[in-house]
Amino acid sequence: MLATRYIHFTDNVERMVSFYRDIMRMQVMMPPEATDHDPAGWVRLSSGGMEVAIHRAGKPGCPGRNRNKLVFVVDDVGAAREELRKAGVRMGKHHILSKFECCDFKDPDGNTLQISNR
Repeated sequence: MLATRYIHFTDNVERMVSFYRDIMRMQVMMPPEATDHDPAGWVRLSSGGMEVAIHRAGKPGCPGRNRNKLVFVVDDVGAAREELRKAGVRMGKHHILSKFECCDFKDPDGNTLQISNR
């Protein structure tokens, strides 16, 4: 598995995009026309081989705590999910949305991780 993306969940997409784009000098990858705001609440930025995704939070939380996740890209989400389950990892639901698949789970300290096909 290859970790390629870190997702920041936030109540203020505009502020986070501005910080990572303007101060951290990351390049906006998607949507390419994003300035400070993406109506869908999803902006991907890149710096070398690492990607940071800014995602509008679906539910309230404490900023900087338990709202972010490290994403591991795999070829087959179902097979990777089953492999992790057999290793004793309690896996979340396998979500299939058109061509996008993902599954969240927790590390031993309770941090959220995700396997995804992109």
